[in-house]
Amino acid sequence: METNGPSAEPEEAFMERIAIAAALWLLPVSLCAQWLNLPTPGIPRTADGKPNLTAPAPRTPDGKPDLSGMWTPEIGNG
Repeated sequence: METNGPSAEPEEAFMERIAIAAALWLLPVSLCAQWLNLPTPGIPRTADGKPNLTAPAPRTPDGKPDLSGMWTPEIGNG
């Protein structure tokens, strides 16, 4: 069995530590995506409470689709 010298084991331990650190760093990202049951206010819903995906897009006063409220959070009421 051939070895890569005395530095092979520390290199494997270093790569393992990097993999663990990357997993711990990315874990909060996946946890934030788990808010599936949080209802978004203002979207049209069907009778059973699910989002109505065939509903028309909201419109601005000039008749163009208003997508601004879909992408920016509401900050305060005043």
